[in-house]
Amino acid sequence: MRRMIKFHPSVIITFFICSIFYTMYTNNPLVMALSFFCSLLFYLILEEKKLFFRHLLFTLLIFAILTLTNPLFVSRGETILFTIGKKNITKESLAYGATMSMMLTAVITWFKCYNKIMTSDKFIYLFGKILPNVSTIISMGISFIPRFIEKGKAINLAQKNLGLYKKKFLNRVKLNLRVFSSLITWALENSLDTADSMNARGYGLKEKTNFSIFKYKISDFLLTIIMVSLMIFIIIGSALKYLDYQYYPNLTPLNFSLINVLLYLALGLLMMIPTIIEVKENLKWNFFKSKI
Repeated sequence: MRRMIKFHPSVIITFFICSIFYTMYTNNPLVMALSFFCSLLFYLILEEKKLFFRHLLFTLLIFAILTLTNPLFVSRGETILFTIGKKNITKESLAYGATMSMMLTAVITWFKCYNKIMTSDKFIYLFGKILPNVSTIISMGISFIPRFIEKGKAINLAQKNLGLYKKKFLNRVKLNLRVFSSLITWALENSLDTADSMNARGYGLKEKTNFSIFKYKISDFLLTIIMVSLMIFIIIGSALKYLDYQYYPNLTPLNFSLINVLLYLALGLLMMIPTIIEVKENLKWNFFKSKI
């Protein structure tokens, strides 16, 4: 059961804004590691195990590529580990590459978690009245991409079952072109059906009212207060430069003073909130199921 999906859309989007924003804002390696770990842990709970491990391999590949290639383009730093030709490979450039790769993979994972939790109807509920056209286009675009991929797989499988798949390069090109042509035709027909459906439902009329199943509860309010309070504390700590970190010309030692430890704990708690909620719900569900 996904307990997090039952919270009000404003609570869900507040969490993802806080997590993604601060992951992209800071360059502290420990903060990046926390975000990377928390995003993967939450995605593990939301996604099927096979797809999760495929994503994990992808993130590890991106991590390795960015970490190893950054010193080839950036030779800054005073601690030279070894030399490749005329390029000095420094410890500082390796550390910076590793941190930036963690940032990128963490943001990608957070967005994948967002797509699992923040459905198109929730997005339209939040922004439909403020930006009706923009929110509709964005929500339709986000939902269209996975549908487009799934439809492409179905068409490709149908072509193979008909015996049209051959190993020769030209035949494979023709097959892929045929699949692409079918996809474009399906997309155009689907867009016309969607336009007719929206027109029949009176989309865009001023007198049209909107139905919503989302209600703001006390639990939503309390969770929002907790997240915003933690985020304010973290932002104040960052503004006072407690989480600042420098890579060049030398790596700054990580500071583990009381304020720094509290900031790390606050950030870890903020990013672990949905995981804690999901684990708690799963334990409760399994407990009651065992009593049956």
